[in-house]
Amino acid sequence: MTQPFRLQRLLELKAKHEQALAAQLGQAEHQAREERAIHDALEAVRRASVHDMFAAHGERRVGDLRPLEALLDHVDQQLDAQAARVADAERTVDEAQRALAAAHREKRVLDRLREKHDDRSRAEEVQADQRRTDDIAMARFLRSRTAD
Repeated sequence: MTQPFRLQRLLELKAKHEQALAAQLGQAEHQAREERAIHDALEAVRRASVHDMFAAHGERRVGDLRPLEALLDHVDQQLDAQAARVADAERTVDEAQRALAAAHREKRVLDRLREKHDDRSRAEEVQADQRRTDDIAMARFLRSRTAD
């Protein structure tokens, strides 16, 4: 009979922890993608606004461009703030990746211990079976010798 792996419960807890960290990483990656998309959209608005400003420059007076300049300043501020949010989201992704990698290493150590335990248990079972087979063979041999 195989002895149970004494660290099985810990292995299961580590596996659940690893799964939770993987889910957190997925959420962090999703959030980072959303933040990058917002940043890209703001970049597009800025490029379009600059294009409009240059296109309008030939047709309008300088005073007419002031609202467009104010809009560009506002978009630039929004871009800076969004770039900071993107950087934060990417930092969160990096941290989540490191945490997941560490949890995976910890779980892998326990997996290896379990594999060694299973190998040792199988070897012990094979030895026990071999001893029983040897005992049976010896008993038959001795019976056959005493019968002669």
